[in-house]
Amino acid sequence: MNLNMEDDGFKLVKNRRRKRYKKSIDTIRHEYMNDIGTLNLNSKNDIVEKIQKCLYEISFFVKIFDTNLKEIIASHHHHDNRPSRIDQIVCFGLGNFTRSRSSLYQFALLKHLMEHDEFIHPSAKFIIYDPIFTEFERNILKSFGFQILQNNNNCRYTINRSSSSNESIILFFMPHMDYNHYYNVLDCNRENIDHIIIFGNSFDNCMNETYFTEYSTDLRRFLQQIGSKKLKLIEHHLFGNKNDHFYNEIFYRQSLQRLFFISKTMIPSASHKN
Repeated sequence: MNLNMEDDGFKLVKNRRRKRYKKSIDTIRHEYMNDIGTLNLNSKNDIVEKIQKCLYEISFFVKIFDTNLKEIIASHHHHDNRPSRIDQIVCFGLGNFTRSRSSLYQFALLKHLMEHDEFIHPSAKFIIYDPIFTEFERNILKSFGFQILQNNNNCRYTINRSSSSNESIILFFMPHMDYNHYYNVLDCNRENIDHIIIFGNSFDNCMNETYFTEYSTDLRRFLQQIGSKKLKLIEHHLFGNKNDHFYNEIFYRQSLQRLFFISKTMIPSASHKN
Protein backbone atom coordinates (compact mmCIF):
# COMPACT_ATOMS: atom_id res chain seq x y z
CA MET A 1 0.00 0.00 0.00
CA ASN A 2 1.30 3.45 -0.88
CA LEU A 3 1.23 5.45 2.33
CA ASN A 4 1.91 8.90 0.82
CA MET A 5 3.92 10.10 3.79
CA GLU A 6 4.54 13.80 4.33
CA ASP A 7 7.94 15.35 3.78
CA ASP A 8 10.35 15.64 6.66
CA GLY A 9 11.13 18.96 8.28
CA PHE A 10 10.83 20.65 11.64
CA LYS A 11 9.33 24.08 11.93
CA LEU A 12 7.89 25.65 15.06
CA VAL A 13 4.48 27.17 14.44
CA LYS A 14 2.79 29.34 17.02
CA ASN A 15 -0.59 28.17 18.22
CA ARG A 16 -3.55 29.90 16.62
CA ARG A 17 -7.13 29.77 17.87
CA ARG A 18 -9.26 27.28 16.00
CA LYS A 19 -12.79 26.03 16.15
CA ARG A 20 -13.42 23.52 18.88
CA TYR A 21 -12.83 19.92 17.88
CA LYS A 22 -15.22 17.43 19.47
CA LYS A 23 -14.34 13.77 19.73
CA SER A 24 -17.18 11.27 19.86
CA ILE A 25 -17.41 9.61 23.28
CA ASP A 26 -20.56 7.56 22.74
CA THR A 27 -23.24 10.23 23.33
CA ILE A 28 -21.66 11.69 26.44
CA ARG A 29 -19.69 14.94 26.47
CA HIS A 30 -17.38 16.16 29.24
CA GLU A 31 -16.18 19.72 29.37
CA TYR A 32 -12.49 18.90 29.59
CA MET A 33 -12.74 16.56 26.60
CA ASN A 34 -13.09 19.67 24.39
CA ASP A 35 -10.71 21.95 26.27
CA ILE A 36 -8.97 23.23 23.15
CA GLY A 37 -6.70 26.05 24.26
CA THR A 38 -3.04 26.06 25.13
CA LEU A 39 -0.97 23.72 27.28
CA ASN A 40 2.19 25.81 26.85
CA LEU A 41 3.89 23.01 24.91
CA ASN A 42 6.28 24.81 22.58
CA SER A 43 9.08 22.30 22.10
CA LYS A 44 9.75 18.58 21.98
CA ASN A 45 11.33 18.78 25.45
CA ASP A 46 8.13 20.33 26.83
CA ILE A 47 6.12 17.46 25.39
CA VAL A 48 8.47 14.73 26.63
CA GLU A 49 8.36 16.22 30.13
CA LYS A 50 4.58 16.48 30.06
CA ILE A 51 4.20 12.90 28.79
CA GLN A 52 6.20 11.61 31.75
CA LYS A 53 3.98 13.55 34.12
CA CYS A 54 0.84 12.22 32.44
CA LEU A 55 2.09 8.62 32.66
CA TYR A 56 2.78 9.07 36.36
CA GLU A 57 -0.74 10.41 36.92
CA ILE A 58 -2.40 7.53 35.04
CA SER A 59 0.03 4.84 36.21
CA PHE A 60 -2.79 2.69 37.64
CA PHE A 61 -4.60 2.69 34.29
CA VAL A 62 -1.36 1.98 32.39
CA LYS A 63 -0.81 -1.14 34.48
CA ILE A 64 -4.33 -2.33 33.70
CA PHE A 65 -3.79 -1.60 30.02
CA ASP A 66 -0.50 -3.53 29.92
CA THR A 67 -1.94 -6.55 31.73
CA ASN A 68 -4.93 -6.77 29.42
CA LEU A 69 -2.88 -6.18 26.29
CA LYS A 70 -0.57 -9.03 27.27
CA GLU A 71 -3.57 -11.34 27.69
CA ILE A 72 -5.22 -10.39 24.43
CA ILE A 73 -1.94 -10.79 22.51
CA ALA A 74 -1.59 -14.24 24.06
CA SER A 75 -4.99 -15.14 22.60
CA HIS A 76 -3.42 -14.93 19.14
CA HIS A 77 -2.67 -18.38 17.74
CA HIS A 78 1.06 -18.85 17.23
CA HIS A 79 3.42 -21.69 16.36
CA ASP A 80 6.67 -22.93 17.91
CA ASN A 81 5.68 -21.31 21.22
CA ARG A 82 6.95 -17.99 19.95
CA PRO A 83 5.11 -15.04 21.52
CA SER A 84 3.34 -12.74 19.08
CA ARG A 85 4.27 -9.08 19.07
CA ILE A 86 2.82 -5.96 17.51
CA ASP A 87 4.32 -5.21 14.10
CA GLN A 88 2.38 -2.04 13.45
CA ILE A 89 0.43 0.56 15.42
CA VAL A 90 -2.08 2.64 13.50
CA CYS A 91 -3.51 5.63 15.38
CA PHE A 92 -6.58 7.55 14.19
CA GLY A 93 -8.35 10.49 15.82
CA LEU A 94 -5.81 11.41 18.50
CA GLY A 95 -6.65 15.12 18.33
CA ASN A 96 -4.53 18.16 19.19
CA PHE A 97 -2.25 16.74 21.86
CA THR A 98 -0.52 20.12 22.36
CA ARG A 99 -3.83 21.85 23.05
CA SER A 100 -6.19 19.27 24.60
CA ARG A 101 -5.53 17.55 27.91
CA SER A 102 -7.50 14.43 27.00
CA SER A 103 -5.52 14.02 23.76
CA LEU A 104 -2.25 14.54 25.61
CA TYR A 105 -3.04 11.75 28.11
CA GLN A 106 -3.99 9.43 25.26
CA PHE A 107 -0.77 10.35 23.46
CA ALA A 108 1.18 9.55 26.64
CA LEU A 109 -0.34 6.06 26.66
CA LEU A 110 0.49 5.64 22.98
CA LYS A 111 4.12 6.67 23.55
CA HIS A 112 4.37 4.25 26.47
CA LEU A 113 3.12 1.47 24.23
CA MET A 114 5.57 2.30 21.42
CA GLU A 115 8.50 1.88 23.80
CA HIS A 116 7.30 -1.36 25.42
CA ASP A 117 9.71 -4.04 24.16
CA GLU A 118 7.57 -6.89 25.49
CA PHE A 119 4.74 -5.96 23.13
CA ILE A 120 6.42 -4.23 20.18
CA HIS A 121 8.54 -5.85 17.47
CA PRO A 122 11.92 -4.08 16.99
CA SER A 123 11.05 -3.24 13.38
CA ALA A 124 7.49 -2.12 14.12
CA LYS A 125 5.98 0.75 12.17
CA PHE A 126 3.95 3.56 13.70
CA ILE A 127 1.29 5.16 11.49
CA ILE A 128 -0.86 8.12 12.52
CA TYR A 129 -3.47 10.44 11.06
CA ASP A 130 -5.76 13.21 12.21
CA PRO A 131 -6.85 16.02 9.90
CA ILE A 132 -6.60 18.60 12.70
CA PHE A 133 -2.90 18.10 13.53
CA THR A 134 -1.02 21.38 13.42
CA GLU A 135 2.25 21.64 11.52
CA PHE A 136 4.07 21.77 14.86
CA GLU A 137 2.34 18.55 16.00
CA ARG A 138 3.11 16.77 12.73
CA ASN A 139 6.78 17.60 13.07
CA ILE A 140 6.81 16.44 16.69
CA LEU A 141 5.21 13.16 15.61
CA LYS A 142 7.82 12.65 12.90
CA SER A 143 10.60 13.23 15.43
CA PHE A 144 9.08 10.45 17.56
CA GLY A 145 9.17 8.05 14.61
CA PHE A 146 5.61 8.27 13.32
CA GLN A 147 4.72 8.06 9.63
CA ILE A 148 1.90 10.48 8.92
CA LEU A 149 -0.79 9.63 6.42
CA GLN A 150 -2.05 12.41 4.20
CA ASN A 151 -5.51 10.85 4.16
CA ASN A 152 -7.09 7.84 5.86
CA ASN A 153 -10.28 7.46 3.76
CA ASN A 154 -12.55 7.41 6.83
CA CYS A 155 -10.31 4.83 8.53
CA ARG A 156 -10.45 2.44 5.56
CA TYR A 157 -6.81 1.59 6.07
CA THR A 158 -5.91 -1.80 4.60
CA ILE A 159 -3.01 -3.38 6.44
CA ASN A 160 -0.05 -4.89 4.61
CA ARG A 161 0.98 -7.98 6.52
CA SER A 162 4.08 -9.95 5.55
CA SER A 163 3.09 -13.40 4.27
CA SER A 164 6.09 -14.85 6.10
CA SER A 165 4.91 -13.45 9.43
CA ASN A 166 1.84 -15.42 10.47
CA GLU A 167 2.19 -14.18 14.03
CA SER A 168 2.10 -10.46 13.23
CA ILE A 169 -0.39 -8.24 15.04
CA ILE A 170 -1.59 -4.77 14.07
CA LEU A 171 -2.94 -2.55 16.83
CA PHE A 172 -5.42 0.17 15.89
CA PHE A 173 -5.23 2.87 18.57
CA MET A 174 -8.58 4.69 18.18
CA PRO A 175 -9.99 6.01 21.48
CA HIS A 176 -13.42 7.65 21.29
CA MET A 177 -13.92 7.34 17.54
CA ASP A 178 -17.39 7.00 16.01
CA TYR A 179 -18.47 3.38 15.58
CA ASN A 180 -18.60 3.66 11.80
CA HIS A 181 -14.83 4.17 11.82
CA TYR A 182 -14.28 0.86 13.64
CA TYR A 183 -16.52 -0.85 11.12
CA ASN A 184 -14.51 0.64 8.25
CA VAL A 185 -11.28 -0.77 9.72
CA LEU A 186 -12.78 -4.24 10.08
CA ASP A 187 -14.60 -4.20 6.76
CA CYS A 188 -11.52 -3.45 4.65
CA ASN A 189 -9.36 -5.96 6.57
CA ARG A 190 -11.64 -9.01 6.61
CA GLU A 191 -8.93 -11.35 5.31
CA ASN A 192 -6.61 -10.34 8.16
CA ILE A 193 -9.19 -9.64 10.83
CA ASP A 194 -7.71 -12.13 13.31
CA HIS A 195 -4.43 -10.19 13.21
CA ILE A 196 -6.05 -6.96 14.42
CA ILE A 197 -6.44 -5.59 17.95
CA ILE A 198 -8.52 -2.45 18.42
CA PHE A 199 -8.18 -0.10 21.36
CA GLY A 200 -11.32 1.99 21.32
CA ASN A 201 -15.00 2.17 22.21
CA SER A 202 -16.47 -1.03 23.62
CA PHE A 203 -18.06 -3.35 21.05
CA ASP A 204 -20.10 -4.92 23.86
CA ASN A 205 -21.71 -1.55 24.52
CA CYS A 206 -22.39 -1.09 20.82
CA MET A 207 -24.22 -4.42 20.75
CA ASN A 208 -26.13 -4.22 24.02
CA GLU A 209 -27.22 -0.60 24.41
CA THR A 210 -29.93 1.11 22.42
CA TYR A 211 -29.01 4.79 22.27
CA PHE A 212 -26.38 4.62 19.53
CA THR A 213 -27.00 6.58 16.35
CA GLU A 214 -27.04 5.52 12.73
CA TYR A 215 -23.24 5.70 12.81
CA SER A 216 -23.16 2.32 14.55
CA THR A 217 -25.58 0.51 12.21
CA ASP A 218 -23.01 -1.28 10.04
CA LEU A 219 -20.86 -2.29 13.00
CA ARG A 220 -23.84 -3.64 14.92
CA ARG A 221 -24.92 -5.66 11.88
CA PHE A 222 -21.37 -6.98 11.60
CA LEU A 223 -21.15 -7.90 15.29
CA GLN A 224 -24.51 -9.69 15.22
CA GLN A 225 -22.69 -12.51 13.45
CA ILE A 226 -21.06 -13.33 16.81
CA GLY A 227 -24.28 -14.98 17.95
CA SER A 228 -24.44 -17.10 14.80
CA LYS A 229 -21.07 -18.70 15.66
CA LYS A 230 -19.38 -17.23 12.59
CA LEU A 231 -17.49 -14.66 14.61
CA LYS A 232 -15.85 -14.63 18.02
CA LEU A 233 -15.17 -11.49 20.06
CA ILE A 234 -12.56 -11.23 22.80
CA GLU A 235 -12.96 -7.98 24.71
CA HIS A 236 -11.10 -6.67 27.73
CA HIS A 237 -12.88 -3.72 29.36
CA LEU A 238 -10.55 -1.09 30.80
CA PHE A 239 -12.40 0.52 33.66
CA GLY A 240 -9.37 1.70 35.60
CA ASN A 241 -9.50 2.96 39.15
CA LYS A 242 -13.10 3.60 40.17
CA ASN A 243 -11.92 6.30 42.59
CA ASP A 244 -10.17 8.39 39.93
CA HIS A 245 -12.84 9.89 37.70
CA PHE A 246 -10.45 12.09 35.74
CA TYR A 247 -8.56 9.49 33.76
CA ASN A 248 -11.48 7.07 33.86
CA GLU A 249 -13.35 9.60 31.75
CA ILE A 250 -10.40 10.21 29.43
CA PHE A 251 -10.54 6.48 28.70
CA TYR A 252 -14.30 6.22 29.23
CA ARG A 253 -15.80 2.91 27.97
CA GLN A 254 -12.59 1.94 26.24
CA SER A 255 -11.65 -1.68 25.57
CA LEU A 256 -8.99 -3.84 23.97
CA GLN A 257 -10.74 -6.19 21.56
CA ARG A 258 -10.11 -8.83 18.91
CA LEU A 259 -12.37 -10.59 16.45
CA PHE A 260 -11.92 -14.06 14.92
CA PHE A 261 -13.76 -15.68 12.05
CA ILE A 262 -14.70 -19.20 13.15
CA SER A 263 -15.98 -20.54 9.84
CA LYS A 264 -14.20 -20.34 6.50
CA THR A 265 -17.07 -18.37 5.00
CA MET A 266 -16.44 -14.73 5.76
CA ILE A 267 -19.21 -12.28 6.56
CA PRO A 268 -20.41 -10.39 3.46
CA SER A 269 -19.85 -6.65 3.35
CA ALA A 270 -22.69 -4.43 4.43
CA SER A 271 -23.83 -1.70 2.09
CA HIS A 272 -22.66 1.69 3.31
CA LYS A 273 -21.88 5.19 2.13
CA ASN A 274 -18.67 5.76 4.09
